[in-house]
Amino acid sequence: MRFRLPILLAATFLATPAQAQTAPEVKEEDAICADRPGIASSTCTVPANRVQVELAVDWSFQEEGGDRTDTLLAGDTLVRVGVGDRTELQFGWTAYGRVRDRTAGIRSRDDGVGDALVGIRHRFFEGERVSAAVQGRLLLPTGGAAIGAGTWGFDLEMPIEFELGDNYLLLTPALGATPDADRRGRHLSYGLAAGFGFNLSKRLSAQLDLAFYRDDDPLGASTEALAGLGLAWLVNDDLQLDLGANIGLNRETPNFGIYVGAANRF
Repeated sequence: MRFRLPILLAATFLATPAQAQTAPEVKEEDAICADRPGIASSTCTVPANRVQVELAVDWSFQEEGGDRTDTLLAGDTLVRVGVGDRTELQFGWTAYGRVRDRTAGIRSRDDGVGDALVGIRHRFFEGERVSAAVQGRLLLPTGGAAIGAGTWGFDLEMPIEFELGDNYLLLTPALGATPDADRRGRHLSYGLAAGFGFNLSKRLSAQLDLAFYRDDDPLGASTEALAGLGLAWLVNDDLQLDLGANIGLNRETPNFGIYVGAANRF
């Protein structure tokens, strides 16, 4: 279930024979809306003057011709701050990453902290059944060699969301200036993710995703194709637990990845 943005309720006017009195109703907020699970992004933003913290652990591996790489990200953190009815600021950082390689029978391991990011999301359109937002994120090279990019990067997304009764459809086109593999410059990347969400129960929901991304790295361009399934359990209106898995659909995409996470709104 995709949980919608806050709605301002109209004030109710109560009249008595003596005088007219105004009794405004209390503003109600929808349940929490997190970036996970799923690949495609929602158009939702954190309500004004609220803070939302999202934490995750991710693991993925890729194997080809006997060579294998597996990557662990722990403490993958995103802090979202509502600064308006349709606008939020974002701050992200990965506390720890570990990369293990096995190439030609030789094993290696590298670990360290990840990069930071700052971003903003603004929902610029909200119709009866369609909404759209724009999101920009700046990558800051604060991480080490293990999982850090080595230089700055930027990505731009325009999530579009369609309500389909109790279900929803997400489309997320993306464009980025992505750090090169040699950590010295940037190159063009772009792609599209689509997600279909549906309810399994009052508190449990699922999202199916399909995504394609093109990366024009000077050291070797690639096209990633992946499919994903995510589950979200709404503990209460301000707390969500989630888990999911992604599967690579071609040789240039990591074979498999799983993640677990939690999101809490304060």
